[in-house]
Amino acid sequence: MRRLTVCLFLALLLAVSLNGGCGPTARTGADKRVTAVATIFPLADIAQNIGGDLVETVTLVPPGASPHTFEPTPAQMNEVARADLIIRVGAGLDDWVTGLFETNNGAVRVVAVEAVGTDALPYVPGVGAGDGEDRQPADGHAHSSSSSTPVDPHVWLDPVLVRDKIAPAITAAFCRIAPQYREQFAANLQKYQGYLTELDGEIRAQLAGLKGASFIALHGAWQYFGRRYHLGDILSVHLSPAKEPSARWIATLIDACRQAGVKAVLAEPQISPQAVEVIAGETGLPLVVLDPLGGYNVRGRESYLALMRYNARTLAKLTAQSQVEAEKR
Repeated sequence: MRRLTVCLFLALLLAVSLNGGCGPTARTGADKRVTAVATIFPLADIAQNIGGDLVETVTLVPPGASPHTFEPTPAQMNEVARADLIIRVGAGLDDWVTGLFETNNGAVRVVAVEAVGTDALPYVPGVGAGDGEDRQPADGHAHSSSSSTPVDPHVWLDPVLVRDKIAPAITAAFCRIAPQYREQFAANLQKYQGYLTELDGEIRAQLAGLKGASFIALHGAWQYFGRRYHLGDILSVHLSPAKEPSARWIATLIDACRQAGVKAVLAEPQISPQAVEVIAGETGLPLVVLDPLGGYNVRGRESYLALMRYNARTLAKLTAQSQVEAEKR
C-alpha cells in the first residue's frame, strides 16, 4: 500500500507541475506559510491536514451558504489574489471562482473532479419530470466537465476518493509550491490517509443495515456516498427556487417514492427544506438532515472527518428506528 501511494503521489506531482499556474512557483522563504484558498470547507480542511503548520487555509463559502449560488465578497477576492494554491471542486459547482483567476495567474490550482478522473460519476437528473417544472439543475451549476457527459461534482463525499485521489493531488501541489517541505507533506498525507481508511471502515460498519435502502433528496449530492456504501437509489429533486412546487409535481414525487420503496427524505442545512417537508408529510417518511459541507464553527461537523461521521451516524439512526418499529409489531 505504501509503495502504491508513493507511486501515485509522484505521478500527481508531475501532473500538477505540468498543469498549474503560468511559471515557477516554488517557495524558498522558510518563514512564510503557503496560503491555500478552497471554495468549500471540506477541501480546505483536507488541505490543512496535509499542510499542517506549514499552510494557512482559507474557505470562501461560509457555513450555511451553498456553493451553487455563492458570490464572493471583495475581501475574498483579495484572498484569491494572494493565494499560492487555489482548490476548487469543478464540474460547474463553483465556476464563479474561475472569474477570479485573472487576478492570480501564478497560483497553482487543484480541481477535485479532475483529480478523481474516470471515477467521476455522471450527473443524474431529478425525478418528477413531465409537469412542466424546471428539471434542469436549479442549484446554480450545469455539472459540466471537459467531456461531453455531464458530471456529478460531489466527489468529496466519498472518503475513499479523497484518500486515493484528492488528498494526493493537493499534496503534490504543496510540494510544487514549497519543495523544501516535501517530506513533511508526504508524511502528513500518509497519516491522513490512515485516518480516512479508519473512517471508511467505520461508515461501512454503521451503514451495513441500510444496504440497498433508497432515499429521496432535495439536492443530488449523495450519489458518491451512496455508491461507496452500497445504498440503493437516491432520488434527487431539482426545482427552481423561484417556483412553488405544484400539487401535480408533488404527487408525482410521492408516487416515485412509493415505487422505489424510499426509506427517508433527505434535507440539507444549506437549502430550504420546503419541498422535502411536504413530501415527508404526505408520505409519513422520516425527514433526515445530512450536511455535505459542514464548517470550522459548525458543532460536530468542524472537520471533514467529523462531517462524514455525522452523516453516517445520522443515517444509521434509521436502522435503529426500523428495529424498534419491528419489535413493536
